[in-house]
Amino acid sequence: MAVVIGLYVDPADHETAFAAARLADEAGFGFAAMQDHPYIPGHLEIWTLLTAVAARTTRLKVLTNVANLALRPPAMLAKAAATLDVISGGRVLLGVGAGSPAGDAPSYGAAAPGLGAFEEALQVLRLMREPGPVNFAGRHHRLEEAMPGPVREVPIWVGAHGPRALALVGRYGDGWQAPANIYVPPSKVAERQRLIDAAAMAARRDPREIHRSYNVVGTITAGGRGSEEETRPVQGPPGFWVDMIGRYTTELGFDSVVFAPFGADVLSQAELFAERVLPGLPR
Repeated sequence: MAVVIGLYVDPADHETAFAAARLADEAGFGFAAMQDHPYIPGHLEIWTLLTAVAARTTRLKVLTNVANLALRPPAMLAKAAATLDVISGGRVLLGVGAGSPAGDAPSYGAAAPGLGAFEEALQVLRLMREPGPVNFAGRHHRLEEAMPGPVREVPIWVGAHGPRALALVGRYGDGWQAPANIYVPPSKVAERQRLIDAAAMAARRDPREIHRSYNVVGTITAGGRGSEEETRPVQGPPGFWVDMIGRYTTELGFDSVVFAPFGADVLSQAELFAERVLPGLPR
C-alpha cells in the first residue's frame, strides 16, 4: 500500500522551518505539518509561517496539525485556507482540532472548547467550500448570507481522540489526523478506526474515502534493534522505520505518516529519513 510521508516542522524558528521545508520539497515528502499553539511565546503564528513555507516550495503541501478552532472562527479559517490554496496552487491540507480544555489558550481569548462548538465549526467549514450564500444558525456559530470565495475543496482533516470526537471525523471529516504515537499508541488505533468507520456508515458515507494520518514521534539511529514502546518516542535504524511504517499502513490502515524528529537535529534527521527510509516505502 502506498503511503504519503509528512515532515513535522517546528514553528519556533523560521529559518530552520524554511530549510526543513525546502529539504522535504526536494526529497519527496508529501507535506509539511505544523502545530498551532500561538500562546507559546517561542512559537510563530502558523498561518503566516505556512504561507511563507508555501512560497518557498513548489510541490510540498502544507498541513495545520492542527488548527485550534477555539482560537480561529471557522468561516475566517475557511477563507484563510482557501486563499492559501489559491496562492500555492492547491497545496493546503486543513487539519483542525477543538482545542484543549486546559492550557494557555484562554490567555489569547479562546472560546471555551467543547464538542458542540467543534461540531458546528466543522459544519461551517464544509458549508464554506460551496457557493453561497451560507446561512447557519447554531448555538455557538452563526452566519447570515455569508458569501464564500474563493471556493476551494480544501481537505478537512479532523484531529480527534475520544469516542465522541472520533464520531465527528466519520460524519464530517475528509481525514483523521490521529494524535501522536506517544498519546495514542499503535495498540489503541484499531478501536478508534472502528469508531470512525461506524460513524461514517451511520452518516451514509464511505469510510474508505476518509484519509487516515498518524503523527509518529521518534529518532532514526545509526544502528541497534529498534524500540517501539507504547507512549514513548520510537527509536531505531532506517530499516526498522521502513518495516514499522509498512505495518502502520497495512495493519493499522493509515494512508500517511508524519515524521516528527525527537531529541536530535531536525535537518539531519530529515535528511536521514529522505536518504534511508523514503526509498524503502511504497509510494
